Amino acid sequence: DAFRRIGMLYLKKNIDKVEGLKDLVCDECQMAAREIKKIVDDKEKQKEVRDFLSQEVCTHAGSYRGMCDMLVEQFLPEFFEELDVILQDTKRACADLGFCASRSGRT
Repeated sequence: DAFRRIGMLYLKKNIDKVEGLKDLVCDECQMAAREIKKIVDDKEKQKEVRDFLSQEVCTHAGSYRGMCDMLVEQFLPEFFEELDVILQDTKRACADLGFCASRSGRT
């Protein structure tokens, strides 16, 4: 997964040098966005993310653990809702990130 991200960043940097690469990068971004959307839509995965943050992040927050857990409980559902809205249109999401051409024709 990390290798794929590094490759995507490299491709984005050199995208104008290779014919047809823009479409490949756009397609890869949309594929990744669809995979993220599956996680966002899966209530069990959301619980796993919440539990991970609580157990692996908040437990290391010392005296701020209670506040950390409260923030996770309060804002994580909203974060998932926002991601769900953004990922409804994967092409637009990828265009906003610069991986696909925008509707106005710019990258």
